[in-house]
Amino acid sequence: MVYSRFPSGPSLPECCYLVTASGAISALQNYQLQSTGEDIVRDARLALSKHLLRLPIREYDQRDSGDLLSRVGNDTSQLRNAFMQCTSALASGFITVIGSAAFMAMLDPILFGTAITLLLTVFTLMLLSAKFIERASYDSQYTLGDLTSTLNRDLAGIRTIRASNGFENENKVIAALINRVRLSGLKIAKIQSIVNPLATIALQLAAIIVFGLGLWRVTTGLLSVEKLTQFIMLLFISISPLSQIIYAGSQIGNSMAAMNRIREILDIPEEKDSDTVVATINEHMPLAHSGPRPPAVEFQHVYFSYGSKPILRDLNLSISQGSVTALVGPSGAGKSTILQLIERFYDPSSGNINVLGKDITTCDRDDLRSHIAYVEQDSPALSGSIRENLLLGSNDCSDDECRRVLESVNLSHLLDRSDKGLDMQIGENGIMLSGGERQRLAIARALLSTAKIILLDEATANLDADNERLITQLLTQVEGRTFIIVAHRLATIIDSDLIYVLNQGRIIGSGTHKQLFKTAPFYRNLATEQYIS
Repeated sequence: MVYSRFPSGPSLPECCYLVTASGAISALQNYQLQSTGEDIVRDARLALSKHLLRLPIREYDQRDSGDLLSRVGNDTSQLRNAFMQCTSALASGFITVIGSAAFMAMLDPILFGTAITLLLTVFTLMLLSAKFIERASYDSQYTLGDLTSTLNRDLAGIRTIRASNGFENENKVIAALINRVRLSGLKIAKIQSIVNPLATIALQLAAIIVFGLGLWRVTTGLLSVEKLTQFIMLLFISISPLSQIIYAGSQIGNSMAAMNRIREILDIPEEKDSDTVVATINEHMPLAHSGPRPPAVEFQHVYFSYGSKPILRDLNLSISQGSVTALVGPSGAGKSTILQLIERFYDPSSGNINVLGKDITTCDRDDLRSHIAYVEQDSPALSGSIRENLLLGSNDCSDDECRRVLESVNLSHLLDRSDKGLDMQIGENGIMLSGGERQRLAIARALLSTAKIILLDEATANLDADNERLITQLLTQVEGRTFIIVAHRLATIIDSDLIYVLNQGRIIGSGTHKQLFKTAPFYRNLATEQYIS
């Protein structure tokens, strides 16, 4: 046979096995890489979202929710992209570069030292350029956060925008932000379009310098042509993976900007209790059947300011357990602030607040709030079902209890709107419900809880007269609970056990409706304006 003197190569089946094995390994490597990247993003999002939900309330007042959402979504994705690029470049080129470097060092240490010095110089310049990319990426991601915030705001208020014919104005604002995002992206692109070609040119110049030095060493007899040829071949084999590694290094700037934005939030201390927390509130504190009842809430010389703006000034009040107490006064008098201080959303600038006999600064916040239910002024409903809204914080209640509490606030008709009953979806922010229905659903949630103290901040403002009367009567019939009500409409609180009148952060009167109407001119003016006598 003509070909018998040549060694036989691999057979066709062996080649197929080799190609299949190579593809399988490549697929496994790619999956593992993707899986690790997703794990990194998951861990970052878990840590960030958990931290976001535990920030002090002041932080939510000062930050746009859209920007916070952008950090959970976009910024964490930037971490994954950087990890994927860097890991892929290192995984595919690291062995080649290290192996080639070892052989080059053995062939000629002088040429190898020169090549390493030049390559380290190129890599250093790339790392320096990453700082510029990091700053540009930081600006880009902040602008993207502003865009997300604006869209979030507009979608929440889309009906107001449409009704006010504000589409064009809002569209201009969004278009301007989109252009800012584009300009930020172009800034990054300009830096990378300069840096990456320069890195390629620098690598090629390094190769030329090494080649020139090698030729000189050949002419002087310090290096053989054979070794120079081998060295140059190894050098060029290394350049391609080195280019990928250096390019991946240039992407570090994007990931560092994303990491810094994430760290900005993670570095904000969570809402937590001080080391002096020792007290536990006794939820089974018995009510006295005769004589004065112990206070559920006490304010003692409390001062509070939002920044430099004073809100409460030397406030003193006492609310008995099992009573219905109202706070009335003009807007800005500090009524809602009192409720938020009771919930420890904020701490007073000075003074003491006691709840169920304990100084709240010595109590665990979660324990404190387990004894307090809070119905906010705008009564937000959470996206989801009726059951999910009712059981927020009260997961051990039965369906029958849910139905009974809905009936008590005149919401049982909601269960007839859909064959899903308690599982009926109420839409984003409860859009499927009216304002009055959202308020009554929030009141139902508070009544379903085991809280001893229920705070109602303008909780009947959207109710019609019949439902307002129903809720007012319901509060007087519930035993063993303390209700603190903020109201502008005096008709909802004239039967309260005690009414505090506030003005400019101070209490200027207290008593029953009849007492205040006779003795407090400010209150009497409020009542007269609302045709109440």
